[in-house]
Amino acid sequence: MPEEAVIRSEAEAALQKFIAALPELQREAIILKYTFALKNKEIASVLGKSETAVSSLLHRAMQSLRNEVNTHGLQG
Repeated sequence: MPEEAVIRSEAEAALQKFIAALPELQREAIILKYTFALKNKEIASVLGKSETAVSSLLHRAMQSLRNEVNTHGLQG
């Protein structure tokens, strides 16, 4: 299983690179949602944005991340 661990590690590194390349607000929203498990209402409060704006930020961020993964894959 060491090979699986290496592949997982490379995939995580690539995903972190893709997240780091997002615009600041999208990156912050993604981190708050998936690292800190905040709800959209809580993210809105932290970022000083409306819940609608947070939903839009998360949607655009996920769209960008999907495009990166599809274009470049997760091998970095």
